[in-house]
Amino acid sequence: MNRRTLERADEAITELREKNKEFYGELMLLFHKYINYYFVIKRFSLSYRSLFRIITDRVREEDLYQKQYNSMKNDVAIIRRKYGDIFDNFSAIVKRHVDMYGIGYNMLLRLMYGESIECILKETSTEETDRQELRFSVINRLLDILKDKENELFKEGITKNIVIANFISNSKTYDSDLLRQLNFAFYQLKDGDLSITFASEKDIKDTIIESVDISSGDIGEAPAYLTGGRPVAEEILNHPDYKDEVIHLEETINEMLQEIDTLENESNEIYTKQKQLLKVSDKRSIMGDLNTYSNIQKGISRKIKEIESALDSPYFGRVDFREDNSNEFESLYIGKNGFKQGSKYGVIDWRVPIASVFYECENGRATYKAPGGIFSGDVKLKRQYTIIDSQLISFTDDIIADKIAKSVKKVSSKEPEPIKDDVISDPFLLKRLKRSTDKRLKEIIETIRAEQNRIIRQPLNKVLVVQGVAGSGKSTVGLHRISYILYNNKGIDPGKILVVAPNKVFLDYISELLPGIDAEGVVQLTFEQLVSKILETDLKMLNDEKMEFFVNMDKKNLNQFLKDALVSVSKFKGSLSFIKLFDYIIMKKNNEIINSLENVSLFGEKLKISRQEQARYLEGNAPINNKILTLRKAIESRVKAFIEHQAFFTENIDTLKQEAASFLHGYLKKLKRIEPMSIYKELYEDDYVYKVLYKNRYFSFVAQYTLKYLESGYVEREDLAALCYIKSITDGISHEKKYLHIFVDEAQDLSPLEFVILKLVSQNNSMTIMGDMNQGINSHRGINNWGELINDIYKELNPQYFEICNSYRSTREIVEFSNKLIPKGLPEAKPVARDGEKPGIEKISSDIEGINRVIDLIKHYRSKGCSSIGILAKREGECRTIYSELKKTEDGFENLNLNLIDDTTENYNGGISVVPIVLSKGLEFDAVILWNASDEKFNDTGFDSKILYVAVTRPMHYLHILYKGNITSHLKGFVYENTGRSLIQS
Repeated sequence: MNRRTLERADEAITELREKNKEFYGELMLLFHKYINYYFVIKRFSLSYRSLFRIITDRVREEDLYQKQYNSMKNDVAIIRRKYGDIFDNFSAIVKRHVDMYGIGYNMLLRLMYGESIECILKETSTEETDRQELRFSVINRLLDILKDKENELFKEGITKNIVIANFISNSKTYDSDLLRQLNFAFYQLKDGDLSITFASEKDIKDTIIESVDISSGDIGEAPAYLTGGRPVAEEILNHPDYKDEVIHLEETINEMLQEIDTLENESNEIYTKQKQLLKVSDKRSIMGDLNTYSNIQKGISRKIKEIESALDSPYFGRVDFREDNSNEFESLYIGKNGFKQGSKYGVIDWRVPIASVFYECENGRATYKAPGGIFSGDVKLKRQYTIIDSQLISFTDDIIADKIAKSVKKVSSKEPEPIKDDVISDPFLLKRLKRSTDKRLKEIIETIRAEQNRIIRQPLNKVLVVQGVAGSGKSTVGLHRISYILYNNKGIDPGKILVVAPNKVFLDYISELLPGIDAEGVVQLTFEQLVSKILETDLKMLNDEKMEFFVNMDKKNLNQFLKDALVSVSKFKGSLSFIKLFDYIIMKKNNEIINSLENVSLFGEKLKISRQEQARYLEGNAPINNKILTLRKAIESRVKAFIEHQAFFTENIDTLKQEAASFLHGYLKKLKRIEPMSIYKELYEDDYVYKVLYKNRYFSFVAQYTLKYLESGYVEREDLAALCYIKSITDGISHEKKYLHIFVDEAQDLSPLEFVILKLVSQNNSMTIMGDMNQGINSHRGINNWGELINDIYKELNPQYFEICNSYRSTREIVEFSNKLIPKGLPEAKPVARDGEKPGIEKISSDIEGINRVIDLIKHYRSKGCSSIGILAKREGECRTIYSELKKTEDGFENLNLNLIDDTTENYNGGISVVPIVLSKGLEFDAVILWNASDEKFNDTGFDSKILYVAVTRPMHYLHILYKGNITSHLKGFVYENTGRSLIQS
């Protein structure tokens, strides 16, 4: 169907609507009604159902009439007989309306949906229906592969749209065998690159032969109506529970579809009532009812959307659990969202208390805490599912009872217990971890581990401090905890929950996860942004020159005094002892105001306000500006009241008013607001402060250094917490700026004073604080250990401390490599049982050779399916050089997607990222290339050890380290064999 045909169809439909809106509405409703029946009975495709609903909702919004027919068969016959041409052009209707909802389907994709109508209306055999279902499954898989290739050119310069158009057109004649092979080929290629035209069947077959290895044994022979043409492993097909599980899934989906129909009927009834109300002449009398109906409609729409979002994969797990007081095991199906929880085909939301059994049942026993108390019981089976497009593809079992039996048998036979490998070997988890990463943080609902689950499910009103090794899922756990809190505390506004992240790039990296776990609307800020919100002003920030100094410091420019002085500046400004100086300055300012007060005598001594009476307004612990404002108002009120009273007894009222105005203008000048910045500057000029700190050899340097840039209108990161604290004692922090829960990520980089500020903006002392002391690369300002929080800042709140030692991000080889950089006394990471290549360490002779090697490695990793590659360097200048050189070679790559990340970057775009190590924290890549880990760049210091640790813990699958000259001492003695080049030998 060409563009002109679509235009003509669109014009015809527009004309039809204008002439007879009632008929158009009936036509849409008939489509909707017929498709509802078809999907429930025939199990066609859920995607089409959603499109029809969008259209009918749009029709309803346009206030078209609705009419119900008694017989669907007769209805369809009438429409066919009178308006058959409309069916042929149905794609034009889709084209017209889905754009309004921003669905994002291109025109060629809509043709496919238009074509589906022809398939529905024709009398087709079961085999043909199955073939069409398989074909649409293949098309959807192709669309999924190509979704991020909007501007990419394929073979012969054709575009994505032409590729799709060719395939939709030519695939009409493909037989089931070819479609099944192609479906499996696309399954294997889902993370790879395609260079295709799909101009012919030969092109399709060539793609299959060249791109993937397919044998007949790879594809299960499950009926198409069970699998939608998707490949199912042979062991799953032969599993004794397979058919029962398929039936359970189908019945669950049917229940969901029926619930949607019920909700839609309720919505229609509400809509009818709304229309009837609108006929009332006195609109004011019906506003309350209209608002009520509107809220009900919103609730129904929300429920429908929630159920529809779960149709593709209603649940991901099952656990067979028997409570201690029960005789029978119950199968609990766990999903991302709950549905009719407690019914036969219900799904339990992962956030409800009993769902904890699924996540914590390793030893055959499980306990969960609910409002009614603590409940325990036995677990017989834990099963994890892969369900795609409402089709059961696979499942894995953890049969707890068998494990216990084997354990008992070993004890009774006194067999020696095998040595336990300290790794995680959950096959379902390992399968997920092998996937390629992308440009956004992913949810982990299906694979939450017991140690993570315990943190997520802690009560709201607690302070949690979590030490988590790199790759342990700290960020993800913290965000899932927010979802848990919102679900179990229904009254909380998401806008009262705060996420504090290290930089804007990381905020962008996590931005899409929160809506996906029902935590949309949560406030996400860097600490700098939070300060601007508290101070109600945008401050001009200096670059973090201290961090630049530490990063760029090498043996050639090592200046110990300057280093010690800079560290002293940061540590001093972030210390708790700094608070005492603020309190002193404010007390001093309060006393100065009191000393400036005078005995007031006005109007011939008829009005007197004593100095002592005024001073009482400045007593107490209220913010000083509040006290000043209260005193000003009290004086003004007394003067005003006196004049109003005298108006009844004197004719010289104007004279009194002039005297009052003159007095107030002069006297109230003493009672001006105190600005936090003026207090902060005064602190560094105060003689008493100098005397108190004279023993600190660096304080004079700190004072001069700070005053110089403050006078220029700038502040440093270390000044922000101080200004906020002063703001809290001058003006207080309003209720609107406080939060019911605060999640702090990369918490090791925040200073003690910054944690005090977070405590001040916490409305109910509910916080989740996560970090890794091994990654404390901002140690010049950050805390030294978690004890500073647990035993000092939050001591009275009784914080609960957790450790997550399992690393889920990287392969075993990378985790073991990075563990060698962890100082003694800090917990090492425990790897999962996912083996990969050993990290490569390679010597290069020059920067030119290094760039060429980076290019080779990029090509190598992309050939292995890596979609995100991080090129990490210590210095930003190095990153700019690498980026510039790679940019010159961009034409030699297909869809390189090269990005430079620096302090100004706000969005993370995936692809090939050149990034300074200090900005890479929290990010992860399929592969990492570390640039020039030489002894000149990385000194024998704790700072450089930590920055190296951050770098080598970013990759999921591959790590390669380049260096010039001599390798840094931190990596000497590391032996690896996979590069085929110069290696470091122990």
